[in-house]
Amino acid sequence: MDRALSYTVIALFVVASAAGPSTVAAQESRQISESRNRYEALYGRPQHHGLDESIDTWPEDQSIRTAGILSPAFSGASPSNSNPRTYTIQSEDGRYSLLLTPLREVTDRMAGRAPSWVGREVEVVGYFPRWSAVDIEKGLRPRRTFLFWSMLALPEEEKDDFDAPRSTLEALVMDGEAAAGRVVAVTGTYRGGNLLEDLPDDSRRDPQDWVLSDGPFSIWVTRKKPEGEGFSFDLRSQSDLRWKLTVQGEVEIHDGYIYLRAAKVRLVGPAKEEAASR
Repeated sequence: MDRALSYTVIALFVVASAAGPSTVAAQESRQISESRNRYEALYGRPQHHGLDESIDTWPEDQSIRTAGILSPAFSGASPSNSNPRTYTIQSEDGRYSLLLTPLREVTDRMAGRAPSWVGREVEVVGYFPRWSAVDIEKGLRPRRTFLFWSMLALPEEEKDDFDAPRSTLEALVMDGEAAAGRVVAVTGTYRGGNLLEDLPDDSRRDPQDWVLSDGPFSIWVTRKKPEGEGFSFDLRSQSDLRWKLTVQGEVEIHDGYIYLRAAKVRLVGPAKEEAASR
């Protein structure tokens, strides 16, 4: 991280520390989104690589998404208190593992959350820095450090805390006016702030509205951000479009379009690639 960026992060931290809890949460969510967008701009849209692949073949300076079981963090070799913590993820059979180091701006956040995720499957997004010309010239192959800016705890076994009747997006869209006023729970693929133009942009009633889709059927979700336990999605990030969410809320109809006034949002798991990218 360059010096100017470090100063920016420090300034944001100071402001957040002086604010109330809700303000801190909002600022943190914004910082997560800004970080994700910045690193995707630098290293591209994340490519998926499994731990069972040869890590030595993973590209350098390219955004990579991978997943594994999180092991406890341990302090770096340096006695400096500013040294970031290091994490390990491994495949379910324990045959493959990867050492991870958080980028400085997410170190504190991970230190606060990662301990509760130990033993769970997590997804990380980051990159391998390019080996220096000096190391290559000397024939050195230092142990590669995977630097990450995002860690997300993947859902455990289904925990259904929704008390509303289940519906499908197809039923909501096809029922039209008959669905108005009903409280339902529906599952679909997250589509950000209409990033794939599933709905006409002029049907968006609030800048914070976002889209939930299932095949050709799409609705607007309103009054609640796409975030919850272990996840926080960005309305502008293409890489977040690979996830399925379940949303509970009250159905509203405006000018023929369906809006779900959300009360609960839960991460379900990865969506099928063809659904997430169509």
